[in-house]
Amino acid sequence: MKKKHQANITILPALIVAAVAVAFYMAGDGSYRYPCQDPANFTNPSCHPPACLAAEYCTSMVLNLGE
Repeated sequence: MKKKHQANITILPALIVAAVAVAFYMAGDGSYRYPCQDPANFTNPSCHPPACLAAEYCTSMVLNLGE
């Protein structure tokens, strides 16, 4: 009976690490918070002023371009 208890204690850290890894994998959906952060939308007219000023999601507002 004691050996079975030791096996459970040995497996527990591995199960915790696996559960955390799965949670991180599932959380990374690869999407952008704002559509104008996506490089594919940089040329989209809705990402350039004046169209994006009211919602404040212009590319220059949502990205730190170092300017």
